[in-house]
Amino acid sequence: MRPPNSKEMYFPSFDLLKTRRFPKGFQHYVMEEAHALFTYHDSEIMFRVNSNKNENNKWVTTLIAAYQVRHSNRSNLVPLSNLFTEKEEEAFQIKIAKMAVTLSKILENRLDKNLGELAFDVAIDKEKRTWLLDVYSRPSWRILDHGTLYPFALDMIEHLFRYSFYLHNQKRMNLS
Repeated sequence: MRPPNSKEMYFPSFDLLKTRRFPKGFQHYVMEEAHALFTYHDSEIMFRVNSNKNENNKWVTTLIAAYQVRHSNRSNLVPLSNLFTEKEEEAFQIKIAKMAVTLSKILENRLDKNLGELAFDVAIDKEKRTWLLDVYSRPSWRILDHGTLYPFALDMIEHLFRYSFYLHNQKRMNLS
């Protein structure tokens, strides 16, 4: 899906594309072919997955939410049970939760920072293969505006406080 107000651009060669759109090179980009994404009622489905640190400095998955991407930039939450059978839903949640925790650990190690919260935008294609689209170190909580996700918001806030207390206690121990 193309963002609103975007314009299609054509380049006669890959080198020209690289020169014009990526003057600093591709070292921070991943390019892949487009995939037909999984749809529900004729709208593409995306997933927001949040991970948070807990009071033991361990990453945990705190949210897995599916939403329809509308061309008007509005989205509707879709219960996972509408997309998958019970068995598929359970397997998907396990797979996505493991992915979020693994990526969170990798990013934290690579960035050498005290990250306490990350969010991932994930899609699945029609063959139900998983694709990572975006990673956010300071994710928007706008998806939590949907009333059904209120318990997840409380859990995420609780994890942020717990991790903050962990960091505070670590700092106190280091000063002693």
